[in-house]
Amino acid sequence: MRSASALVNSYTYLRTASNTVYQNYDQPLGSVLGPDADMFRATGEIWLSGANRLSAGLGYWRQGAQRISDRPSQSPNFHAGEPYPSTTEARPGVQRALLAEVAFHHLSAGLPLTLRVETARIENPANVPALASMYLRAQFFGTYAFRYP
Repeated sequence: MRSASALVNSYTYLRTASNTVYQNYDQPLGSVLGPDADMFRATGEIWLSGANRLSAGLGYWRQGAQRISDRPSQSPNFHAGEPYPSTTEARPGVQRALLAEVAFHHLSAGLPLTLRVETARIENPANVPALASMYLRAQFFGTYAFRYP
């Protein structure tokens, strides 16, 4: 039996010729993360009352040096046994991120509202060894539906 790491590697979507790369308009046909990346996420939610919901999530994401948009692409041949995710001289560090989010949803019929806060602690941003960066995004949004006529 093969392990999952033997089936998917840093060169899964990459081919030497541009017309044979597994993509459509620079988007990979496999994972939305593209080659040389993976993510683990866990989420949960709890209903506080009839119209209020609280949700939270944690995740871990990493991205290696290979990109589907690089031209000419790397050939998938002769890379057996290389570490996953990969590194190169131009991108010597594996980008890693610890992700967290929490959201409060008020789901009323007239005006549903959501407050979401997301944070990410990214190591080696842009695959360059550097101090970790912290990012925070807060969103507040709502929708209003009306009927005409």
